[in-house]
Amino acid sequence: MELLITIAYIFLIRLIFFDYKLLKFNLFWKLVTAGIYVSAAMTEVLLLGQITPYSKTMFVQSYVVQMAPEYGGLVKEVFVSPNQRVKKGDPLFQMDPEPWQNRMDEASAALAEAKTSVAQLEQQLNQAKANVERIEKEIETTKVQLNQISNAASQGAASQFRLEQVTKSLAVQVAELEGAKAAQASAQIAINSMTGENHTLIAKAMSELANAEYNLKQSIIRAPSARQLPPNFLAHGISLP
Repeated sequence: MELLITIAYIFLIRLIFFDYKLLKFNLFWKLVTAGIYVSAAMTEVLLLGQITPYSKTMFVQSYVVQMAPEYGGLVKEVFVSPNQRVKKGDPLFQMDPEPWQNRMDEASAALAEAKTSVAQLEQQLNQAKANVERIEKEIETTKVQLNQISNAASQGAASQFRLEQVTKSLAVQVAELEGAKAAQASAQIAINSMTGENHTLIAKAMSELANAEYNLKQSIIRAPSARQLPPNFLAHGISLP
């Protein structure tokens, strides 16, 4: 394009100054014609080049907002139609929510089961404490009995065999007390397993339930911004222009 304009300009100068000799091609007109050409070239480079930039390679790309769901599956329902203008937050389509609805139901059942398990742990701890208290009282009673029989045996009022029986009974009770205390400690550790303000079993079940509820909500895909849907939205379905 620039070459054609240059040729036409030179041809115009030839007609005016040489063919028809309308003007004398002196130093003044040489500077004028050269100045006009340079000014035109600079105007094209500085002005037109900024307004209409030139490139040998060009890419035309539309602004696309990808609309990918959180998880794969079947599309249950489409709420919009092609060329429809939507606002931010408007529902576009919904993935099949049944799998995540089932997981949420399972998580709800697991949470109820976890609460029951924690209640059972508390009951086991109370039973272990009661068992320790019972054995401690039995040991105190046996100690009193052993002291009485020991005094009686020293005076010949009780047999040595009876004294040995009570002594063995006390040893068995002491061993039983150690086992009861171990069971109480184990129950205490189980009930003290906490995550934040909740027991670990309940916290885990609550986390699974929250994840299932989140994924269930994400089954409905919503518009991220106010836009007009493309004509092929239903065909390709997962993008906004």
